Order: sequence, then structure tokens, then C-alpha cells
Amino acid sequence: LQQLHKLAFKVVHLMTIVLPAWREICRDLELEPQLIPHDVSTRWNSCCDMVDVGVDYREAVDGVTQCRDLGLRKFELSDHEWEVLGELHDILKILKDAMLYFSRGSTYIPTMNAMKEQPAFSIPNLASVIPAMDLMDREFTSYAHDPSYSAPIHASIELAQKTLSRYYSLMDKSTLYHIAMGTLLSHVFWKFD
Repeated sequence: LQQLHKLAFKVVHLMTIVLPAWREICRDLELEPQLIPHDVSTRWNSCCDMVDVGVDYREAVDGVTQCRDLGLRKFELSDHEWEVLGELHDILKILKDAMLYFSRGSTYIPTMNAMKEQPAFSIPNLASVIPAMDLMDREFTSYAHDPSYSAPIHASIELAQKTLSRYYSLMDKSTLYHIAMGTLLSHVFWKFD
């Protein structure tokens, strides 16, 4: 992840040397020349966007790091590192989808399966928080029990689940949330009558 982060920085900031080579390699691979988004700690989902482009442009990343005259060999990723990056992409996608779901306007259609059942015009509210968190927890649990994922990914999932548990306990203490859930449950039971 750190190597991809540094490579993205180099491609943008060495615009007379690395950027033209990057664009040429992308064109040779019949890829639309696109910069690797730079991961910024204060910008939501920038890490996911960076990993997303990195994984999609793996051949171009490998190509630019293998050009000896560019001096980027130290940013070359091993097959194992690419594997972990792909796994990380799966996990970050869950978080990005949840963030987009909760920050959407009336025109955003959610991408996570259980959230697709919500009408496209619905705007997220307090009562939709726990079902979304439950979905995230189920997704994390399925990845946590998947033996094909590496140890660093399992550790990351464990941290994500601990964070979700803290949010669950904070919700349990919230009066406003209990009121909202009471409203939601009465609406659900009303539909079945």
C-alpha cells in the first residue's frame, strides 16, 4: 500500500519524466491513461480509490516500475503484495459502499445487496443505520472466516469489527436511536398486518 502511495505521488510530481512514460504504458496496454489517485488521510475513501485504480492498472504499474531508467524499481510490488492489495480492495469496498449509502442524495442507488432493497429515492435515516451496520458485520464475518485471505487482512477485519462493536454499544445508549427503531419496527409490523 505504501509503495503504491509513493508511486502515485511520483507519477504526478515527476510530470516531465514519469508521467509521459505512465501515459505511454497505459496506451500500449490499451488502458485509458488515468492517474493513480493519491491517498489523502483527510479525504474519505481516497485509499479505496487509490487501491481500486492500482488493482485495475496492475499491468501499467508493473510496467512503469520495471522501467530501469525511471528509477522506480523500489516501488515494484511482488505477487504476494498484489494479492494482499486485492484483498484489501474487497474490504475497503464495503466501507466505501456504506459511506456512499449514508451520504447519498435522493438519486444515489446503493450497491450493497441488502441496501438495494431500499427504494432508490429513499434518503438514509437513523433507523437505517443498524441494518447497514449488520450488513457490514456480515460481510466482514464472511471475509474473516475465509481462509484464502492473508493474516494482515484478517487482522484488519478484526479491527473493523471491534470498531463496529463500539458503534453498536453507543447506539444502545442513545435514546434517539431507540425512538427511531421503535418507529421503524412499528412501520414494519404495520406492513404485515
